[in-house]
Amino acid sequence: MTEKPNLIPTLKSCLPENSWSWVIPALKHDPVIWDALHDSQLLQQAVNQLSDPETWKPAHLALIILKQSLSEEMDTELINESESILDGYLQGDTPFPQNRIGIEQAAHIAIGLNEHYKSNGWRGIQEVLNSIGGNTEGWLTPLAVLYGLVSDQIEIMHSFDLVNFSPGYGAQIIRAVLCQPIPPERSFELFQEKIDTLSLDNTIRILITLNHYRPELTRKLANDWIDKHPPISQEKNTDTFSSQLQHIMDYLSWAEIYALAGQLSLSEKYKSSSLGHLNSIQFEVRNQLVGDTLQTKNLEGALSTWTTSSAPSDPIPPVELVIDLLQAGRLDDSLILLPERDGENRSPLHWLNDIYNALAQDDIGQARLFAQQGMDKFIKKYESASSCLERDFGSQRGTIVFLTQVIRLLTDMSQYTESVQAAKIATQVQPDDPNLLVLLC
Repeated sequence: MTEKPNLIPTLKSCLPENSWSWVIPALKHDPVIWDALHDSQLLQQAVNQLSDPETWKPAHLALIILKQSLSEEMDTELINESESILDGYLQGDTPFPQNRIGIEQAAHIAIGLNEHYKSNGWRGIQEVLNSIGGNTEGWLTPLAVLYGLVSDQIEIMHSFDLVNFSPGYGAQIIRAVLCQPIPPERSFELFQEKIDTLSLDNTIRILITLNHYRPELTRKLANDWIDKHPPISQEKNTDTFSSQLQHIMDYLSWAEIYALAGQLSLSEKYKSSSLGHLNSIQFEVRNQLVGDTLQTKNLEGALSTWTTSSAPSDPIPPVELVIDLLQAGRLDDSLILLPERDGENRSPLHWLNDIYNALAQDDIGQARLFAQQGMDKFIKKYESASSCLERDFGSQRGTIVFLTQVIRLLTDMSQYTESVQAAKIATQVQPDDPNLLVLLC
């Protein structure tokens, strides 16, 4: 690559200001595309050839790299070369990349896929992707390029089964659409047409994926879907466990879509209702277990069942709750929530508690020492087994909430080296988290 340009100022200088908010996020959505644009030669060629904001799509950038004219028919030799490259993957002669691939390689794969599209439509593409299988991460850039090559782009959202498609590919197709510089109103219409006829559960599956990357668009789509498909109040048979469980699942589905719509009070209402039913089932099942144990004359066993079946042995508290307690100065209440572990098995939330405890005693030196020691242990744990973070925080979201607070705290204590280390891990865990991006700006 040539010398890296100052990319965002260059884009802003050549694009209308009212397009910045949707063109730049689309280009940044695929790291391969964004990295490629840091080549000053490619960027200058794009500035010279792409005049309209909507022409800054991955397909055009890929063709510029391949030295293929945007206004002429694609060179036959290029098509044959691309089909040969794709056939190598399909026949197993060439292992498909398990990580990100370069934009030139992605362009060849996309051109080969486009030939399958011309012959068999989108179903032909679906069959190709299903036949390769494996890690879907490498497919984002080829699909993003392919989207701009095909003759009927709208058809992609209708022909692909985004819900039941092979695991991972549905999400990659959604992301491929998000890589296109499309005005917000058209993005809304595109996804709206797809979910309008779907069931509640299938709509939620698509919106959950979309919410990771475009929360504002997700909220609009969720509210639109709810307006068109309001919940119907009706009494359901709850005589059996299966009917009660179905009732809970229905409540949780509505809670999910109301949360996606930003209607948190209604989401809380449905979650509370589901929790009431769940507690009822738990109580009944526990009673049955105790009854069954008592029939064997095992009194101690029945007592044990009653006292140990209501909660996990090592519960993980909500990270937000722990942090709120720490910020409120309720250090003892926070500590009670944390799992009882010793030594190296202590949760990172323990050393966060230690830091706040030192700060409460106006001992900034001790707080900084705890922070440095804690980050050293955290980095070692992350580098040895990043999956262990879910054990400490319960979910990826919990990890991001923790790291976001750590970044703020370390910055406030002027521990910038440790703050950068925490930020680096956070961007590896969830590079597209909106709150994290705002914090790091």
